[in-house]
Amino acid sequence: MQDRTINNALLALAKQGGPQGKVAEGLLLMRGVEWSGIAHNAPLKRGMAKRIVMDGLRIGPQSTWQLSHLVMDHRPEISLRAARNRAYQALLRLEDNGKVVREGGPDGCLWKLAQ
Repeated sequence: MQDRTINNALLALAKQGGPQGKVAEGLLLMRGVEWSGIAHNAPLKRGMAKRIVMDGLRIGPQSTWQLSHLVMDHRPEISLRAARNRAYQALLRLEDNGKVVREGGPDGCLWKLAQ
């Protein structure tokens, strides 16, 4: 087995918790694998990121960075990187549906509601 496969199996056990999870955490430490100890089952419910983004864009055009902070306001336990990814993915889906448009500018991309 590859080390990556073993590490992934141990991470899955650690996320489940219980006695096996504690053993898996110890083995992860011994193997030098970093794990935060926090398992996110469902940080955002289905469609929640889209609703947060749409609410943010009703105020006016905003960047992905600004919208990711709105996502973090709703779920402070997720990282900024995860919030930015969720906001961006929601924006792409909304753009595909024709609900938002992006405008390029000197400071980067701004998103706004479609007319």
